Amino acid sequence: MNRFVSDSSSSNQQPRIAFLAPALGGGIGRVLINLSNAFTQRGVPVDLLLGKPESSYLQQLSPQVRVLHLPTTHSLSGLPALVGYLRRERPAVINTDSIRVNVLALRARSLAQITSRQPLRVCATLHNTYSRALATRSSAKRRSQLSRLRRYYPRNDAVIAVSRGVADDFLELAPLSPSRLHVIPNPVVTPGIEHMAALDTGHPWLEPGQPPLLLAVGRLHPQKDYPTLLRACAALPRSIAWRLLILGEGEQRHYLEQLIGELDLTGRAALGGQVDNPYAYMARARLLVLSSAWEGFGNVLVEAMAVGTPVVATDCPHGPGEILDKGRLGRLVPVGDAGALAAAISDVLAQPAPAPEVLRAATEPYRVANVAEQYARLLLPHERPAS
Repeated sequence: MNRFVSDSSSSNQQPRIAFLAPALGGGIGRVLINLSNAFTQRGVPVDLLLGKPESSYLQQLSPQVRVLHLPTTHSLSGLPALVGYLRRERPAVINTDSIRVNVLALRARSLAQITSRQPLRVCATLHNTYSRALATRSSAKRRSQLSRLRRYYPRNDAVIAVSRGVADDFLELAPLSPSRLHVIPNPVVTPGIEHMAALDTGHPWLEPGQPPLLLAVGRLHPQKDYPTLLRACAALPRSIAWRLLILGEGEQRHYLEQLIGELDLTGRAALGGQVDNPYAYMARARLLVLSSAWEGFGNVLVEAMAVGTPVVATDCPHGPGEILDKGRLGRLVPVGDAGALAAAISDVLAQPAPAPEVLRAATEPYRVANVAEQYARLLLPHERPAS
């Protein structure tokens, strides 16, 4: 069935939500899928506007969600298609996930000149720590993006940050009234996560009688700081049995494979690639480790806790400390400190804590239905979607 719509007018008079994104991948892609599905379950029509519609995540999308392919999400050349969509479909709100598409949405709203009793609202979600993201850009690119943040983001009807740390970081960069900045966590825990966790992985390292598995999940990118994780594992006492599996793909694969060899970890540490069902791995792992240099939130921590698996994380800006309640729900260690990470891993392997039921209960605020309710109150303030 063709999920993509390029020119279809809707007669549905219910307020429509549009999510605009360049592509559907990574943690942000899962967030968009979860929110889109939750809103359709509440009876709210949803459009997912994508510049690049190819994604395996679309298999998880409700058939009630309309997927529209925009020729481009460039902030200038994308205007004709988006203005046409806004004039034709009249969504109540359009939510964006990055600087570029937020500028595009705000410009398109001005050009569309839509007037009604409830004019189009534009809202932006901050998924990452912008100060850290900007620091990785060239000086010219950094100045350009910072200028756009300060010029355009105050024009949004609301800005959503996925953690308190991300919100505070943003306020240091852009002149935005704190009353217009709302903290809403990512919708991570789906209704089907328990079923997915119970499925077999087929991985030989998870067969009965194998050493305890340390698991990391995320793209192979400098942000995730897997070199520190590998060095921490190399520093573990030889008397401790373990294996490390890193799930994900990315630009650092070759470098990490070399490092595994240099640290004499061949056979004990491996890169497992991208998998469709990481929850089954999480449920069978002894420990999930997040070694990131920075995060906006930290979805994998919540996912592991939701299936009862202990976690260890770097206390990076800005999500893990909030998710783990300053260390109450999992060990926090300094960023880039392989020795401290090795000690925390060793301690949890010896005595996992807290109990699985405590970890599962702590993920209740991140259940999709609870997060969607917060989004609904903000994005559709004049409507009460059917529950």
